[in-house]
Amino acid sequence: MSETSGNPVPGRARRRRSAAEVTDAIHRVTLSELRDHGFDAVTFDRVARLAQMSKATVYRRYRSPAHLIAETLAAHASHLTLEPTGSLRGDLLQIMELAVDTIDSFGIDVYRRLIGYRDESIEALLRESGAGAAYSLIGDAVGEAQRRGEIGPLGVPEKTRHVPVEVLHSRILLTGRQDAMAADIVDHVALPLFRAVSGQ
Repeated sequence: MSETSGNPVPGRARRRRSAAEVTDAIHRVTLSELRDHGFDAVTFDRVARLAQMSKATVYRRYRSPAHLIAETLAAHASHLTLEPTGSLRGDLLQIMELAVDTIDSFGIDVYRRLIGYRDESIEALLRESGAGAAYSLIGDAVGEAQRRGEIGPLGVPEKTRHVPVEVLHSRILLTGRQDAMAADIVDHVALPLFRAVSGQ
């Protein structure tokens, strides 16, 4: 699927955007609208106009504005990266803070409203946006920590690695962002749990 980009220039054929470029344009507009105007500002008609494409292009791609928002958040979170600190605690703290910042940057109410739809496809995208990148980064951090001897030889099972992120999401969605939330979960949940199951 492609879409004509930009405004037409007299006497010049308009270049057609690739499917990836169309998706990127939709996501960029959606992120901007979420940040500047909130959940209700994201409508198919408005996104199509701001992204300079036909309404049909947006309508064909998404079941609802909520699905569009959830997919956009998931795509945004996939770009998160870790700057290794040289310690498991430092890496985990950075990952937890990235997860908090991701949710906080769009407003906790956006995530609460999406959860309220009770739609399995939206919930899957929310898990990806709120946790997918963090899960992957924690896996990398734990692998490096094991090589450094910071945890035991048994390693940390995948589902166990997910626990700190799930605790974080539950707390932030219930209580909002709190000072030292990330550090508290790292020091009192993640590190003791990972050391125990790894046989340290």
